[in-house]
Amino acid sequence: MKSFKNIIKYILQVISTFTPLFIRKQIMRIIGFKIGKRVKIGMFSLIIVENMELDDDACIDPFTIIVLLKKLKVGKKSRIAYFTKIYGKGTFIAEARCLVSVQCLIECMSEHKVIMKDYSCFGPRNTIYTHGGYLPDLQGYPSKKGDVEIGKYSWTGMCTSILPGTKIGNNTIIAPGAVLTGKIASNRFIRPYAYKHEEYPIENKIIKRPYDEIMHFIENVVSIVMMNKNKYQNVDLYKNIGLVKIDKYLNKYVVFVKNNEISEIKKDTIYIGFDLCPKIKLKADISWIDFKDYSAYPESNKTLNKLIHKLYKSKYCLRFIIIK
Repeated sequence: MKSFKNIIKYILQVISTFTPLFIRKQIMRIIGFKIGKRVKIGMFSLIIVENMELDDDACIDPFTIIVLLKKLKVGKKSRIAYFTKIYGKGTFIAEARCLVSVQCLIECMSEHKVIMKDYSCFGPRNTIYTHGGYLPDLQGYPSKKGDVEIGKYSWTGMCTSILPGTKIGNNTIIAPGAVLTGKIASNRFIRPYAYKHEEYPIENKIIKRPYDEIMHFIENVVSIVMMNKNKYQNVDLYKNIGLVKIDKYLNKYVVFVKNNEISEIKKDTIYIGFDLCPKIKLKADISWIDFKDYSAYPESNKTLNKLIHKLYKSKYCLRFIIIK
């Protein structure tokens, strides 16, 4: 009976491939899939899966192939780019703000999983396998099976191959052309060579900016987005570029918080800063945007939601998660 239901699901999904987006999403909801707000599924992207969950602002580009998975989940503001193929009877999970770049090949065989943590990225033409080995086991040829996981704020460069059982830590960058296996530590920058790689602390690659420069960037970007200005193309947003600061957006006041210094907290105000203090973030009736971890609160504030959406859709593509 379950097999028959899956066949019906698969047929409806194939039919929906050739329908307009709004019809396709309705078909998927009728099937029982969870489809969030502002989800985009490109024309001629073939999706045939048993279970699917697409969160708000998730995007699957045209000409992608995702077939026969037991479960597909694409988190908030995550994207699967053109000409990517994901297949197998396992599970693919991309949490919030992830990117699978163009022409990736992801194999989820043998009931195993490929998991992308928050704000992680597979670069162009990456190949990811949960099942390795073509020659028969019976004759003693080696093979390996295992889940693949990439940690938060990690990125693999183009043409990287990721073998079964690989676990990439948080805050790690892999240079192009690497072949990865085993456990990759967090906070690393890894550059591959022919038969070896070198690694050293990620701090060596992180640009440490003064607090004033960070606040200049926040004020400039938010002001540009609120004013719908497009002329600031080649300017250094980490400097004071002379923008007139806007103190109100739609029906809410906007306050930029510097060094967590604030005299009075008001309910009709959105507080914007970097690494906001608990005094602001723990108040249930206060609206805020924190650029430290790209979070915002609350989800019920429509003005805040519109501002967050504009920041995401702008050329800066800032991926905030709104806390309920």
